[in-house]
Amino acid sequence: MEGWGKVKQAAKYANTTPKTFRTWFKKGLKFSRPNSRVTLVKYSDIDEFLQSHSIDEDEAKMIDQMADSIIREFRNKN
Repeated sequence: MEGWGKVKQAAKYANTTPKTFRTWFKKGLKFSRPNSRVTLVKYSDIDEFLQSHSIDEDEAKMIDQMADSIIREFRNKN
C-alpha cells in the first residue's frame, strides 16, 4: 500500500490498535502532524519500522525459552 493514513487507518493496516500504534511513535515510528488534530503515517514507514523490529525463528525460540525459565523460577519462589 502506498500513501499516508491517519492513526486508525494505519493501525488497521498493521493489524494492531491505535494505542499500540502511538507507543510505536515513542519507539521511533516516523509520523507527520500537519496540524494539532491530524497525525499521518506513511505506509512505507510502517513497513520499514516493523521490518527493523523483526526477529527470526531462532531468536523467537530463544526469547520464549528465556520467558519460560523466568516464569518457572518465579512460580518456584511462590
